[in-house]
Amino acid sequence: MVVSLSISEDLLCCLALHLTPGMGHVTCKRLLETFESPSAVCNASDLELMKVGRVRSELVRSLRNTVKDPRIPKEVDRVKAFRAGLIGMHENNYPALLREIHDPPILLYTQGDLMPQDEYSVAVVGTRTPTRYGLEVTRRLCAGLAEYGVTVVSGLARGIDGKAHRACLDSGGRTIAVLGSGLDVVYPREHETLCREVSKRGAVVSEFPMGTGPKGAHFPKRNRIISGLSLGTVVVEAAERSGSLITAQMALDQNREVFAVPGSTGSMFSRGTNRLIKQGAKLVETADDIIEELRRPGPRKPSQQSFSWKDEKADQEANIFLSNLPPEERLVYDVMASDPIHVDEIVRLSGLAAGAVAAHLLSLELKSLVEQVSGNTYSRKR
Repeated sequence: MVVSLSISEDLLCCLALHLTPGMGHVTCKRLLETFESPSAVCNASDLELMKVGRVRSELVRSLRNTVKDPRIPKEVDRVKAFRAGLIGMHENNYPALLREIHDPPILLYTQGDLMPQDEYSVAVVGTRTPTRYGLEVTRRLCAGLAEYGVTVVSGLARGIDGKAHRACLDSGGRTIAVLGSGLDVVYPREHETLCREVSKRGAVVSEFPMGTGPKGAHFPKRNRIISGLSLGTVVVEAAERSGSLITAQMALDQNREVFAVPGSTGSMFSRGTNRLIKQGAKLVETADDIIEELRRPGPRKPSQQSFSWKDEKADQEANIFLSNLPPEERLVYDVMASDPIHVDEIVRLSGLAAGAVAAHLLSLELKSLVEQVSGNTYSRKR
């Protein structure tokens, strides 16, 4: 293969394996374990390849076609133009923790630098529509982890993920963002600036080729990388069917620790985390709780942190007021966050009819609990 970018034959073969239609992660890993290098895989005979479990003649033909495909050099050029990098699973700088999982990506697209200290990473994930409590917990946990020198891994999504990255950056720590799209397609778009900051102070990684847009099926794949890069996964807020619970399950499957932040029994966003705790997840209140479980003493001990509000009396009064809301109105309020959220997303999360949601939003506006930001987008006022 001839390309315009100077790159090793092994890495080119790794890219070919990665882009071969029908080539699964487990099969890639098995081939590498058998032949010891990507170039050895590509140079093996058809018969040698088909001696490896689950490799059929159709897959061998697919690999041969991909090796000769002009999209291989084009993909390398796109990576170069974006000032990104490629790390193959055969390379020494491939994350050791990620290599251990059952189905690691054979190739990572990276922007920024993956460092040896990133071996001490913790994933922090949660709902895209957090409460004020969830955002504050995330900020304090990630600030504490940053003080310990622990790298924070998350998915750059709205809500808890974005707050985790931001809190880590604000505290001078390292953070890794794992995308469910190509490196050059940041999702959500409003996190483009955050993504650039993460790449300068940590790394942005993806297994998806350049130009790949965000699709629903990509995010579970992304989640296994988030948990796979980490010693443990912390779930801050999650509803009963949250994607964050998928990440927690993947962490368990990968034999990694699972942590959960307790929340109010009346909040739909604490049902998932409270259930995790019932099932044996480590209850987390401070970064110390995480470090203690991982047995990773850091260079300096962060101050003890709690999650109580500065004005406890005001919050008690607010909670009494909220508890008196009609059930459906309270549900609409609970699915919202301080960050703006579109009315269609409120309808989806609440499960209520669009007309009912519109009526409840108007009532909440009159009670000065929410405000219309622009168009059909709303946010909490308290």
